[in-house]
Amino acid sequence: MAVLVTGGAGYIGGHMNLGLLDAGEKVVALDNLSTGFAWAVPETAKLVVGDFGNSELVARLIHEHEVDAIAHFAAKIVASGAILRIAQPDQSIFAVRRCQVHFREVSQDSL
Repeated sequence: MAVLVTGGAGYIGGHMNLGLLDAGEKVVALDNLSTGFAWAVPETAKLVVGDFGNSELVARLIHEHEVDAIAHFAAKIVASGAILRIAQPDQSIFAVRRCQVHFREVSQDSL
């Protein structure tokens, strides 16, 4: 089975990668590296630097890697990001929500 792990270079996504690889699964880690780190993705996983809101990219990854499941961990948890959300809601909360809607639509169409 192949699993697309969004936020795959972050703390939780990185641990998910390890668990999936230990279970013998194929891992495709998608992360924009805004708060994650490329070194957090094991060499046996495929790291793709990009955003889960890019519907064309997500659809391509699902098809190219024959993805069977998606583990969605892409998120912003940095305190300064919370302040930005209050100060500039159009630049953060709504942008993230738009990405989530596009991601859900493309993943439902592609799986």
